[in-house]
Formats: sequence, structure tokens, C-alpha cells
Amino acid sequence: MTNASRHRVLWVGCDFHAPTYRLIYLQVIKHDDYTALAAKNMSTNKLSGPERHHPDCHREPLADNLPVRLAMPMVSHIRDPIALAQAIAGELEMDPG
Repeated sequence: MTNASRHRVLWVGCDFHAPTYRLIYLQVIKHDDYTALAAKNMSTNKLSGPERHHPDCHREPLADNLPVRLAMPMVSHIRDPIALAQAIAGELEMDPG
């Protein structure tokens, strides 16, 4: 093996081992440090009330939970309509007959 070939093999080896070392360093050695940093950035907000708004980082609504006033079933998924009607009649305050 010539001297130039040895240098090439050395550089190719470094190309593969350096990123592997960096990944191990970040994921194993620095894990506790980054976990502590992430914990500082987390926050929880308690939402109360019947209509809960979920804001994003700019305090704009991301999602809203609103009370359901109308529900439509997907007819193609109902296998036994009579059993379904009897099951939900009590919740809807209707006669199951």
C-alpha cells in the first residue's frame, strides 16, 4: 500500500467516525444537559370553562373545543341501525322503540 493510499484510508475512516462520535457525544454524554434545557422551555397552561381555546406561541387560537350541537353518522359504517338507535336513545333522551 502506498503512502497516498494510507492517507486516503485514514481520511475515509475519519469521515465515518467523526459523525458517529458526535452523535454518541450528543445523545449519551450530553443527554442530561439537553434534558434540563428542554425542561426550562416547557410550560403548561390550565384551561377552564366550557369553551377551551388552545393558543399557539403567538396567543392565536390553534384549536377550539366547542360543544357539539349536531352530529351526523357515517351511514356506510353502521352495520346494525336498530342496535345503534337503542344504544344511543338514552343519551339523546328519546324513546328507544
